[in-house]
Amino acid sequence: MMFFKIFYWLPEHGYKKLNGLAQKLVIWSRNSVPYADRISANTLTILRILAGLSLWWLLLLADWRQYLLQIILINALAFLTDLFDGAVAQATGSNSRLGAWLDNVADKLLVLPNLWMVYCLVPIQFLLFGFGRFSIQASHLLLGIVIVDLSLIFLRIYAAWRHIHVEANYFGKVKVFFQYMGIISAQLIVLDHAFPMFLGLHFLIASLVFSFGSLAVHIWTNLYQFISPKP
Repeated sequence: MMFFKIFYWLPEHGYKKLNGLAQKLVIWSRNSVPYADRISANTLTILRILAGLSLWWLLLLADWRQYLLQIILINALAFLTDLFDGAVAQATGSNSRLGAWLDNVADKLLVLPNLWMVYCLVPIQFLLFGFGRFSIQASHLLLGIVIVDLSLIFLRIYAAWRHIHVEANYFGKVKVFFQYMGIISAQLIVLDHAFPMFLGLHFLIASLVFSFGSLAVHIWTNLYQFISPKP
C-alpha cells in the first residue's frame, strides 16, 4: 500500500496541485502583469527547445563541466517552462497538436544530453540493487531510460505516419518531473559532495517506472489504430 502511494497517488496528487497553482498564477499574471497576455504556451515550449539546444552546444563544443552551475539553472528554468506551458494552454484554451508535438521534442532535446552528463558524473559501477550474481548498476538504469525514451519517440513517429493523435498521459507528465529532479540532483553532487548520490538515482528509477507506464498506456489506448490497416 505504501509503495502504491509513493509511486502513484503521491506524484499524481503533487502534479495536480502544482498544475492548479500554475494555472492560478497564469490567470493572475495575465490580468495584472503588463504584456503577460502575449506569452503563449508555444513561446514557453520554444524557450525550452532553445535551452535543450544550448545543452547540446555545451556538450559538443565546450568543456561542459566548467558550466555545471549554468546547466543546473538551465534545467531548473526548463522545468518551470514545462510546468507553465501546459498551464498557459489550459488557461487560454490553446491546446493544440502542434503544441503537444513541440512539448515532446523539447523534453527529448533536454533529457538526452542531460542523461549523458549524468552518465559522466556518476560512477557507472554504482550499485543500485544486487542479489547474488544479478545486479543493477547506474549504467543499466541510464541505458533503460534512454531505451524507453527512444521507444516513445519511435512510437510517436509511427503514430504521426499513421495520422494517429497520441495524447499525453499522466504517467508521461510525472516521468518528466522525476527526470528533471533526478538529473538536477545528480548534477548537484559535483557542486556539493555532501549531496546524497542515491537521491538523484532514486528519482531516475521512479522516472523509469513512469516511462514504462507511459509507453504501456500509449500502446494500450491506441492498439487498435496501430494494428489496423492504414487508410
